[in-house]
Amino acid sequence: MKSKDGEIKTRKFNSKPKILFRNKIEYEKQKRALGRYLKTSYKYLLFTISPILKKTNKSDGTYIVDLKADDIFCKVYGDVKLIYSVKNDIAIIEDIEPKQFLLDGYFQDLEIYKGIPYRDEKDLFKIKVIMGEQNGSKKI
Repeated sequence: MKSKDGEIKTRKFNSKPKILFRNKIEYEKQKRALGRYLKTSYKYLLFTISPILKKTNKSDGTYIVDLKADDIFCKVYGDVKLIYSVKNDIAIIEDIEPKQFLLDGYFQDLEIYKGIPYRDEKDLFKIKVIMGEQNGSKKI
């Protein structure tokens, strides 16, 4: 583009990316499964955590962020966590946990029992036991 003076204007782009991925293909698979089965965690990752990572000014090191998830899901599969590291003001996304659950959710359609996705009968049994304890009666 030329200005009124006839000078050519150039734009300076920040060539240094702010977020990198340890394994981008695997991260995308996990993120899609997160969006399909754990909507609140997915929205929290996209709208709250991602902007913070882009503007990171933390010191070098590894960090873990807990993503919001249903209590029953967390008791069955563990907390949903984003693991990332920072090096030279660049965030490197390492992984999303529970890794195996998310990859299973990406490769196959999971069944859902009362709003909680499960992979097999063992997980379904755990969900039923935990839901029974929350209702005040133990059903075993």
